[in-house]
Amino acid sequence: MKINTTNLACVALLLALGPVAANAQPVTFNGNSYEVFVSDGISWANANDMARSKSFGGVSGHLATITSLAEEQFIDGLRQTTPGINLGGFDNSELWVGGNQIPATSAAGDNWFCVNGEGAITTFYWLPGEPNDAGGDEHFLAIGWSGNSGWNDEAFLAGIWGYVVEYDGVVNATSCTGTGCPLANGSTNVALPPTVVLDDDDTIAYSLEVVCDDRVNQVIGDPSYGRCDNLENHVPWNIFNDLSGRVLPAHIKGSPCIAVMTVTATEFEIPSDVVEHVTNPSEASIPGIGQVFDCNATLPDGITPDLAGQLLFSWATDDLSHLIEERPIEATTGCINPSRGASFEFSTFYINTHFDFCQLDPNIVLDEYILVIQDKFDALYTSILNSQQFWDNQRAYKAAKSKANQARSLFKKGQFVKSQARTEVLQGMVESALFLESEFNHHGNIKMRVENVLDKVIRAQGGQN
Repeated sequence: MKINTTNLACVALLLALGPVAANAQPVTFNGNSYEVFVSDGISWANANDMARSKSFGGVSGHLATITSLAEEQFIDGLRQTTPGINLGGFDNSELWVGGNQIPATSAAGDNWFCVNGEGAITTFYWLPGEPNDAGGDEHFLAIGWSGNSGWNDEAFLAGIWGYVVEYDGVVNATSCTGTGCPLANGSTNVALPPTVVLDDDDTIAYSLEVVCDDRVNQVIGDPSYGRCDNLENHVPWNIFNDLSGRVLPAHIKGSPCIAVMTVTATEFEIPSDVVEHVTNPSEASIPGIGQVFDCNATLPDGITPDLAGQLLFSWATDDLSHLIEERPIEATTGCINPSRGASFEFSTFYINTHFDFCQLDPNIVLDEYILVIQDKFDALYTSILNSQQFWDNQRAYKAAKSKANQARSLFKKGQFVKSQARTEVLQGMVESALFLESEFNHHGNIKMRVENVLDKVIRAQGGQN
């Protein structure tokens, strides 16, 4: 048998250095990141401590907890590509993951728990004949016994080659280019634009907090559940009753609950274009979110859009001065079920919002909806004016300014179809425009607003039926 001495030397070096990451960077899966550390014969307790000492993107790690077949297959794929691991025998074939028995005196298959507070393990991927508590002390969870895919209750350290660390709520930003990356169990997909300037170690980290909106009806089963049925509640909502600026305006409400996703990204540059978002929350992906509106919801006739019952995309920047409104805004750009939106920076996203004017009469709702769109047109026009010196071509700037003003004026006159046509032309102008280098993403700001206004003009026409 030919022995690859180079590989043996590399493995020996890994062992001499102590626990060493098997991947150049943590690998992203479904909104979390994972990496394998090689540490021959490490105990589960020491691996657990080492995992907690690791961090990525400012987020502390823990031994990986496996809660779905897809995650099991993904982590097993990491095991199979770990340098030096034995894929055809017992010694050095296994990796520790985040499960153990509490209490240790339990029967072999009972009382297995996740290490990170997720509670009892309810779905198992045991190898045939496992768990068997061989020797009476196998109270820790490992994967890959003798190179096989699946779980094993383990205590014998000769089989251990290392451990898998999971970082909740942080992804490598490079995984979010192209079609994007899922965050929060797939409730939101984020796609960075081709213009983004990234380093290999740039990250996107996020945290979620579910909060229910007291301005809307929270009585499950009530016909107006999730809607505001009291005009006195048509007021802004300071979500956390603090000075953070996370205050939703009166017309943006929860359905009845929202997930506040706080996103922290390393300081990579998005000089132009927008970050695209696809929002598809559910109780499964965000426990506690409850009812979620359809982004194409209609009135009982099944035709007329329910303008106060459609899922929206809302967000705000860290520095509210970057938004003309100086508050969170709604930035939905379309609905192909799920809802789509755009932003030009990262900060805070409000998942599961809808327009609500505390009115149930569709005609009054349409009138209020139109007023909101007029404000959006004004903000778009002002954004174009504020960007003048950064347009590469002043002719293009003047043409865009003129087209935006035409679209705005036509909408205010009630000529929605003509306004839509002008806005579509403006969209093409902005898409192809070039901007000078600036600390602020003027192109992304304007593009986001054009796409959002166009979406609203189209929906308003449906509300006229």
